[in-house]
Amino acid sequence: MKKNRIVVLVDMDAFFASCEQQEKPFLRGKPVAVGGKNIVAACSYEAKAYGVKSGMSTYKAIEICPSLIVVPGDMEKYAFTSREIMKMLPDYTSEIEIFSVDEAFLDVTDTVKFWDNNPFNIAKDLRERIKRRFGINASVGISYNKLMAKLASFLAKPDGIKMIKRDDARNLLENLPVEKLSGIGQRLKKELNALGIVTCGELARFPVTILKKLFGQYGLLLHYMAMGEDSSAVKEAVPKNRSMGHSKTIPGGIEDKHTALIYLFRLCEMVGRKVRKSGMIGKTVSITIRYEDFFTFTRQITLSYYIESGEEIYEIAKGLFMQTDTLYRIRLLGVSLSGLVKASRQIRLKEDERGIRLRRAVDAINNRYDR
Repeated sequence: MKKNRIVVLVDMDAFFASCEQQEKPFLRGKPVAVGGKNIVAACSYEAKAYGVKSGMSTYKAIEICPSLIVVPGDMEKYAFTSREIMKMLPDYTSEIEIFSVDEAFLDVTDTVKFWDNNPFNIAKDLRERIKRRFGINASVGISYNKLMAKLASFLAKPDGIKMIKRDDARNLLENLPVEKLSGIGQRLKKELNALGIVTCGELARFPVTILKKLFGQYGLLLHYMAMGEDSSAVKEAVPKNRSMGHSKTIPGGIEDKHTALIYLFRLCEMVGRKVRKSGMIGKTVSITIRYEDFFTFTRQITLSYYIESGEEIYEIAKGLFMQTDTLYRIRLLGVSLSGLVKASRQIRLKEDERGIRLRRAVDAINNRYDR
């Protein structure tokens, strides 16, 4: 890991809603929700001022904000704008990690020297270019690792720049609610709060042995996160040929989790078969869920060992799926396995030779009858 790293996170403000406001000037300055008749997928800052949030029911959003303007989403438009913005990033560094459709990490440790050794100059230039070309505001966080750069961008919103230095991190984190850290959602927040852990300072002081007992290795990670430590590198997204997956659009949608798991199992079997046919094994399992009014999200987990079977993929995917709240009809399910490498006995950490031979025999039958 580099010493004295400088990591920048650029995050477009209210991205979907901002795209709509720029394309339709009459929406500017007004509370806007992007979504459908049931779910708010995204909203403008004018809508947020009323308490409207992503994931909220459209009915409730209109109830608390009667002047709310609901517009249908256009994912192709957002994806195009995102791609064009991301094309700007190599002008600042070659070390880029696209975190989501509206966020990207940049490691500028080796290139900040071209900007008078001042990362603020990079942030200002990038924000101005995005604003000038697309009319969209971007917030930028600067820090010594990805975790803190992410926090800095959150604190910079809307339309600002924030830098968190290592020397200032401990004081900042002391009274910061744990859910403000990237990676700690509402479910985990509730579990930590039940332990009497409300702030990052309290999490940092909580016995690590108990955290590991309750949360496994993630407990150790939580301990380091609470102290502002993150050793993960800024790295490119997995190339297309290093990820294999399948998805299924479900006509009419489904609400029942048990039915959804049947679809999920079949998808996992298909992914496992595809991976084995390519002679690969992987360690990162991802699931994608799209609800009836297009709101889509992805969850993933990276294992410490490689897998290839549909059953193994399903067990991990099922765990991710059961963490979600199925309040609305699911229209699409997707599963993928990434972090792929060529299979070999040397890197199989959970090898079961008999199971491997059995899976290959089943694959041969399925391939023969095109199942």
